[in-house]
Amino acid sequence: MKIRQALTKSRCSPALFAVMGTFWLLSSACTNATPEVTLSLENVSPPTKGGSTEWTITIRDLNSGVAISGECDKRAIDLEYSLDDGQTWMSVSSIPGADADCSDGTFRFTDVNVTSGFSENKAFRRNVKLRAVVTIGKTSASNVTVHYLPPAGPRAPGLRLVVGHLSGGNGQANVSLKVYARGRAQ
Repeated sequence: MKIRQALTKSRCSPALFAVMGTFWLLSSACTNATPEVTLSLENVSPPTKGGSTEWTITIRDLNSGVAISGECDKRAIDLEYSLDDGQTWMSVSSIPGADADCSDGTFRFTDVNVTSGFSENKAFRRNVKLRAVVTIGKTSASNVTVHYLPPAGPRAPGLRLVVGHLSGGNGQANVSLKVYARGRAQ
């Protein structure tokens, strides 16, 4: 009612108000600009251990698997790892007992595949790549070096020293030794 009264008291015709109002609505509601949405992984950190994207785990038992743990971005929905320098990736959440959702900012899992194919008697190193999966993609990879040291003691192969003969006299000792390397006398 007030609008009609304002229109009748004004010097402009109602048709002009209608045209001007329509023009204003169209010009304020529609533009030629295309909104830009930028999705970026730059703000999503890869998995870390103590703030570092590279760390080493030393193990002495091949049969219990490798326990890998650290910090991860809370926006991560899963983690992936690679044993072949990033050629193939496997989901950490598929490992039984793994905590890979990062909802609390941490992750942990134990994998027995990391040590497969290695001898208990020989030291080795294997690099494990680890990355976070978020809704917009995957982060860069962290590098975990797994270093296996065989146990010291009788199980460790190498040189064996056998004392073959002790003799002496006049304050002198004569010792004959045989050294065995890989089962052969040297």
